Amino acid sequence: MMKPNGFDTVPAIKGGGFPQLSPGGYICRIVEAKEQHSKSGRNMLVLGLDIAEGEYKDFYLKQFQRRHEENPDTKWPCLYYQLTDGDSVGRLKGLLMALEESNEGFSLASWDWDEKKLKKLLCCGVFREEEYLNHEGKMRTSVKCISILPKAELPNVKVPEKKTLEPQGNANEWGYVPNESIPF
Repeated sequence: MMKPNGFDTVPAIKGGGFPQLSPGGYICRIVEAKEQHSKSGRNMLVLGLDIAEGEYKDFYLKQFQRRHEENPDTKWPCLYYQLTDGDSVGRLKGLLMALEESNEGFSLASWDWDEKKLKKLLCCGVFREEEYLNHEGKMRTSVKCISILPKAELPNVKVPEKKTLEPQGNANEWGYVPNESIPF
């Protein structure tokens, strides 16, 4: 192995070296907003978020830039999904009212329902830790935004309880059957 350029001067990174976002509340900035359809065909608003203030400012931008260097097809790492029809209309209204309360100059009364105009607005994002199975069936955790509140609510945010996977009664403990053990 050849000694890499800069090895002697670069600071050592131990334990993976990537910062982890702690669950809780953060002032967030909307970096992208678009209308899409869910897997079941329902209308939804998708917001790309980043941390706007404090210790974790630009957390997702930095994460995106690191990943983008390795894979140009990398997607934005923090997305918030809000269905916009049926029994979800009240939640959509609550989200938009939180944006109105958090951003001087943004008004539901004068907004023309162009989701692109939500870009750069601020809010309080509430994040929780969630368990998931990776493509190899191994349990991992991530921290995801689960709700949007007015910025003024940040001091009142309590850390949400971790979302855990329920063990399955078959296969292995988490319900994953590796390809080599599928019985057909």
